[in-house]
Amino acid sequence: MAVSSTPPNQDQGAENERLRFALQAAGIGTWDLNFRTQVAWWDQRTQELYGFAGTDVRDFKSPEQLMQYVHADDQQRVQKAMQWALNPESGGHYEIEYRIIRQDDTQIRWLLAKGQAYFDEQGRAYRFSGTAQDITQQVLTRQLTEEAQEGLQSAIELAQLGTWHYDLITGHIEYSSRLRAWHGIGPTEPITTELAFRLVRLEDWALVRTSMQQAISGGSDGHYDVEYRVSDSNGAERILHSHGKAYVNQAGQAYKISGMVQDVTPQRRAQFALEQQVTQRTQQLEISNEDLRRSNENLQQFAYIASHDLQEPLRKIQQFGDLLKTRYASSEGDELVYLERMQSAASRMSTLIRDLLSFSRISTHRDTSAPISLDTIVQTVLLDLDLMIAESEASVVVGKLPTLEGDRLQLQQLVRNLLSNALKFRRPEVASLIEVSASWVAFENLPASVSPKRPALAYHRLDVTDNGIGFDEKYLDRIFQVFQRLHGKNEFAGTGVGLAICEKVVSNHGGAITATSQPGLGTTFSAYFPV
Repeated sequence: MAVSSTPPNQDQGAENERLRFALQAAGIGTWDLNFRTQVAWWDQRTQELYGFAGTDVRDFKSPEQLMQYVHADDQQRVQKAMQWALNPESGGHYEIEYRIIRQDDTQIRWLLAKGQAYFDEQGRAYRFSGTAQDITQQVLTRQLTEEAQEGLQSAIELAQLGTWHYDLITGHIEYSSRLRAWHGIGPTEPITTELAFRLVRLEDWALVRTSMQQAISGGSDGHYDVEYRVSDSNGAERILHSHGKAYVNQAGQAYKISGMVQDVTPQRRAQFALEQQVTQRTQQLEISNEDLRRSNENLQQFAYIASHDLQEPLRKIQQFGDLLKTRYASSEGDELVYLERMQSAASRMSTLIRDLLSFSRISTHRDTSAPISLDTIVQTVLLDLDLMIAESEASVVVGKLPTLEGDRLQLQQLVRNLLSNALKFRRPEVASLIEVSASWVAFENLPASVSPKRPALAYHRLDVTDNGIGFDEKYLDRIFQVFQRLHGKNEFAGTGVGLAICEKVVSNHGGAITATSQPGLGTTFSAYFPV
């Protein structure tokens, strides 16, 4: 088949010229196959689409030769479309999208080819003409749109959502299959407004209709958001959350509204159950708070009794003991020994009662909101213990200390007990040295054994270190318990309440206290306070 660069009809009228100009302006090429003359002609635009040079002359002996320029994956489809167009039964119509491989740069482009075959009286095609247009950008855009729609549909299926569309002009309502099932509507059953509301609880009708009217009314943002209940024929209830958007025309009138529906029945039931639990726990907490209030009142009553009624008999014992000691001052028997032991026991009982009173007060009174200077606290305690320090010939070294949010009296009690402990449990043969220091510790650097009551990013650590007798750390858990002692009362005085008070003070401030020690090598008590 010969190829000519001259159009089949050289004598073109003005109408054809205008048509050719319009096609060129639109970037549309034309082509023509004449089977009688065996002449194939492509205009310049078609040659550009295929990447042919202007002087490139190619011989097409048959339409099948065109397949060499079609992408391999599309050749069979294009060939079938062309063969069908050349069949009289097709009416000669030809339209297909396919990919080509440009001859000059091997780029892959998408073309839309449209044509018409013409037949003689015997039904044989004698001419095949048409147009070719580059639609690469449209195809890529369409593919992206399809991919997005597929992704959206996958997300809808994964989330088990229903979808709906309501044409406000025609009244046509469309439900997805899942939403149809939720509303008890058959797969092919036409949906009317009445049918759409058939299973909606009567109590929710007004809410749904009002939300819809607000979404489509002028001046609104068009958003539709409502929860409603549907009940099936068996009385089973389902809670649905519907969210949609109304679309308006240029006149600002809504013409359609579309959206999605989620079955939130499990979430709402779980929420209701949680609310019930919260209500129940709140009631239990109120009862516990009332019990705690009564307990605190009982403790305060105990404190009053301990400070007055229990101390009074002990004072009488001390006073009568002094009188008896005066009376039997010249006695050579064991009377004075017994009186001394009696008064010593009464004194220990009085001290124990005072310590228990301090412990109960610390447990029930918590005001940790004021800024307190630890340096001031330590200096105040050192003045109180001045005589004890002098008698033990101890040296106390105080470093730079921070300011805490806390309770002054409680922190003072903490420091007094720790310093008193360091002075009491000293080694007689060694000059006592006590160091009070502080440091900043990040949360991640806390010792594994330390669990503060209140979490924080960092903590102030207050250390009280001595060179006293020390203790075995296997007893560490015992020393902060009430009445727990590691030594007999004949070795060291005390009631076993002091360190329990320390633990309670630090706990009230949201911190924790621990100790490190070795027998004969001294002890370090470390209290951690949240920054």
